[in-house]
Amino acid sequence: MIREKYSIIKDELKLNIMDGTIDSIRKKSIQGTAFKTYKDGKVSIATAMGDVDDDQLAAQSEEELAFGSHVDWQPTEKLTASRSTKIANVQAEDFVAQWEECLAHLKETHADYILTNNIVLNGSQVTLTNDLGTELTQKAQSALAILILQNRQATTDDFSFVINQDIEVDKETLYQAVSENVQLNKNKVDLPGDGQYPVISMFSLTQNFFDKHLGGEVVGNQSSYFKNDLGKKIFNEKMTLRIVTDQSEGRSFGAFSPQAPMFFDAEGTIRENTLIFDKGVFVNPLSSRKSAEKYGFLANGGTSAPYSQLPKEGCEYTLDQTHDHLDEILQGRTAILEVVSPGGDFTSDGDFATPCILSYLYQDGKLVGQLPALQLSGHIRQMFGDDYLGTCPLPMKGTDGMISPVVMMDVKVLK
Repeated sequence: MIREKYSIIKDELKLNIMDGTIDSIRKKSIQGTAFKTYKDGKVSIATAMGDVDDDQLAAQSEEELAFGSHVDWQPTEKLTASRSTKIANVQAEDFVAQWEECLAHLKETHADYILTNNIVLNGSQVTLTNDLGTELTQKAQSALAILILQNRQATTDDFSFVINQDIEVDKETLYQAVSENVQLNKNKVDLPGDGQYPVISMFSLTQNFFDKHLGGEVVGNQSSYFKNDLGKKIFNEKMTLRIVTDQSEGRSFGAFSPQAPMFFDAEGTIRENTLIFDKGVFVNPLSSRKSAEKYGFLANGGTSAPYSQLPKEGCEYTLDQTHDHLDEILQGRTAILEVVSPGGDFTSDGDFATPCILSYLYQDGKLVGQLPALQLSGHIRQMFGDDYLGTCPLPMKGTDGMISPVVMMDVKVLK
C-alpha cells in the first residue's frame, strides 16, 4: 500500500472595482488536502478542507479502496524539489493602497471613462508527498488586474480593457497603457477591405481546440484530431509548443490567469520534458501517467487537478517566441490585433470561424484605432502551417511577458 498526500493552500485578495473606485474587498483563504491510497491495482481518494488529521484522512482514503479506480502505474519515487516564485511579500493593505492611488489618478485623468471589473492578488503553496520518497513543494505569489474601460456616452458593446500583472505596480506603465487604450477606443477606423490579414491573437483563438485534442488519452484512443499525427511534421517549422513551468516564461494561449504555473503536476511528475510540438513535429501529447503507461507516451506532467479530484489531462502551455518585435514579422504589412472573439468554434475537420467584437488596426509600426466587428476564419492546419508567421510580444503597453501568435486569416467586416 502506498499513500500520497496532496495539499493546496491559497490566499486570495480580490478588489471589486466600480466606476474607478474600490467598491468592495474580499479576502479568502482556502486549505485543501487529499490523501490517495494505491493498493492492489486501485487508487482511492479522500479529501477535506481546513486543518485536518492526516491519519484520519489517510484511513478514510483506505476505506474507499473498494470503490477506487483501476490503476496500472505507480506514483513517482524519490523526487525532491521545491521552488518559490515572485514572492514579493506584499501586505494586503499595501496592495490595496497602491491601487487606490492608481485608480484615483486614472479616474481624474480619464473622467469621461468608467473603469470596472476586478484586481486579484494570489498566494499559493502546493505540496505533494508520498511513501516512496517524493517531496515536492511550490510557493508562488501572483497578481492580475483586468480593468474594463467604457466611455460614459458609449453603448454597452463599445469598450476596451487594460491588463496588469504586477504585484508591485509600475504606475507610469499602467497610466500609459490606459491612455493608449482610451485613445484607441476613441479613434474608430475602418478595415482597408475584406481579405487575408496577419492576425495577432491576444487570447489565442485556438486554445479550446488544442485543449480538446492534445490529451494523451484522446490521442491514444484515436478520438483526437491529431490521432494519426504523432511523430509527424504537421505544422510550420517555426511552431514549437511546450508546457509552461515558470512565471518567467512567455505566456500565451489565453494565459491571463491569477494562478502561477507549476513545475510539477497533480501526479507528482516534474515538468522537464515539456515539448508538445517541436519545430512543427507532434512529439508528445499532454500525458498522465496512466496514458503514458497505456499508450507508450512520455509522462510529461500534463495533468492538473483541484485538491478534491483525481488528476485529469490538461495544463497551461505556450508557443515559443520566434521574434522580438511584431514589425520583424510583418515587414510593413497592415495587421489586426484580435482582443475579444466570443462564440468561435472549429468543425471536426479543423475549419474555424468566429465573430470578433474588439480588435485594433496595426499599421506603420503602431496601433492606430479600434475596428468594427469582424468575422475571422481559417483552418488549423493552415493557421499553424503555411499561414503561421511567428510569435512575438504583444504590441500593447502593460502586457510585458505576454506573447502572441501571428497567423494569416480571412477577415471581413460584419454587416
